[in-house]
Amino acid sequence: MPRARLTRIAAALLLAAAPALASSHREAPAITEMPKVDGTDFYMFRSYEAGRSDFVTLVANYVPLQDAYGGPNYFSLDRDARYRIHVDNTGDGVEDVSFQFRCTEALADIALPVGGQQVSVPLIAVGPLSGGPGARDAALNRAESCTLGVARGRVTQGTRWDFATVAGGTSSRFGKPVDNIGQKTFADYDSYARQFVFGVEIPGCSGDGRLFVGQRKESFAVNLGEIFDLVNVANPLGPRDAEPSATEYKNVTSFVLEVPAACLTRDAGNPVIGAWTTAVLPRTRVLRNDPTFQEPANESGDLVQVSRLGMPHVDAVAHPQLLRRRADQRRLHLARRLVGVQGEPRRHVGLGEAVLAGCARGDVPAAERRRHPGVRAPDHGQAEERGWGEVERAVRVE
Repeated sequence: MPRARLTRIAAALLLAAAPALASSHREAPAITEMPKVDGTDFYMFRSYEAGRSDFVTLVANYVPLQDAYGGPNYFSLDRDARYRIHVDNTGDGVEDVSFQFRCTEALADIALPVGGQQVSVPLIAVGPLSGGPGARDAALNRAESCTLGVARGRVTQGTRWDFATVAGGTSSRFGKPVDNIGQKTFADYDSYARQFVFGVEIPGCSGDGRLFVGQRKESFAVNLGEIFDLVNVANPLGPRDAEPSATEYKNVTSFVLEVPAACLTRDAGNPVIGAWTTAVLPRTRVLRNDPTFQEPANESGDLVQVSRLGMPHVDAVAHPQLLRRRADQRRLHLARRLVGVQGEPRRHVGLGEAVLAGCARGDVPAAERRRHPGVRAPDHGQAEERGWGEVERAVRVE
């Protein structure tokens, strides 16, 4: 290929990456084999609802490109994974406060009479659903729930995680709503999902936070097809809405955590924090000859990081294939050697009214008429002066 044409392609790639508006949604090549632990985006901003200005909202999205018609299993989380959100309040790229989600499934094994026999059904639900975490529907065949742990200091294999509990109670398990199967299963998915927003008592924090884990509409707009088709966009620097978003009808699974700001900052005189998300798995997975619902495989060994995400991710158009696998497994302070693209703050919805205002894409025509209100994260210019790198989202929370 002539050198001039190579130069034009390289320039197009740089132009596309410059605003950092491209999220790969598939990450490094190896993570395509493990979509349940594939982080797609990470957001952090000061909570903006009335009376919540002293809180910070953290959103880690996983399991990319979910289709509304993805049954019968839909998009459960990996029971052997640990999904983590890390906060750095000293600017050294090492976590000072970390949150860890672990999720599991329970099977009711509902059986229906077929031909004179009781036959176990393959469906998540055998009838309409509306009950919240404290009133499980008899028609629900498979339910997910999660725990939340918190740790302070650098995370190691031996880190102790203290469990958060439901505010005003003693349970350390938080229910996760069923994915939006459709209008016959859910007459009102918004109201159903809203029941799974929990108040949460976080060890070491003064004041209750809030938590939600579940399927949400993909709020990030990107032309995935055109970008990876040699940046097949007529004008990469044109209007933001010049072409339809490839993720318009996709869902993701969101870990949403609202935490008192004072629980995340070092002290009142140091209000800038940085944050990112990681997922880890046990090193060894052995497939069983006799798999069961609860144990499809035997997992063992130390925990290995398989996904990491902080700033708007453009590695798929900016980093070589060889480096992307390394970037996902590197710790943040080492990853700065591999990442060199700085992005602008992005838009996302917050916890509570904004997050749950729109349904996940169970009903595409109806959902098309709903739009999420967006908010822009605070400028993080000061954070860059304090030394935060390109792979960590940073905001001022004073």
